[in-house]
Amino acid sequence: MKSIDNSLLSSLIMLSCITTCVMAGWLTREQTIHIINNFGDDSVPLIFRCQSGDDDLGVRSLAKGQEFHFSFESQFFLRTLFFCRFKRGHVFNRSFDLYKDRLDIHLCKYDDSKYTNYYWQARKDGIFFSCNGVDYHKRCDWDQRIPCSH
Repeated sequence: MKSIDNSLLSSLIMLSCITTCVMAGWLTREQTIHIINNFGDDSVPLIFRCQSGDDDLGVRSLAKGQEFHFSFESQFFLRTLFFCRFKRGHVFNRSFDLYKDRLDIHLCKYDDSKYTNYYWQARKDGIFFSCNGVDYHKRCDWDQRIPCSH
C-alpha cells in the first residue's frame, strides 16, 4: 500500500511540474508565421485561408508586396498543425501544410529565444520558405499533384 501511495504522490508531483511549466510557457515556443505576396507583376491579390484544429484565420487578401503575420504557441505534445490554401486568379491554387510541430518546431531556431519566425512567399514560380526572411528556397509548386518538399 505504501508503494502505491509513493507512486501516486510521485505522479502527482510530476504532473504538477509539467502543468506549471506549460502554463508559464517554459515548455512551449511562440511561433510567428509571415505570409508575403511577392508576385510583383500586377494588381491581382493573393487570397488565402489558414486554419488549424483550433483556429480559423478566415479568408485574407494581400496586394502585391504586402505581408500578413500571425503568432501562436506550439502545443506541448507537438500536435500543432496549420494548413493553408493560397489562390491567385484562376491559375494559381495550392493547399499545403504551412506549419507542422513535429517537423518545423526546430527548423528555424537560431538561439534559446522562445520566439521563432517562419516566412512564406507566394511567387509566380511557386511557394517559397525562409527562416530569416532573406534566404528563400522553393517548397511548393502551384501544381497540386507535385508534393511540397520539406
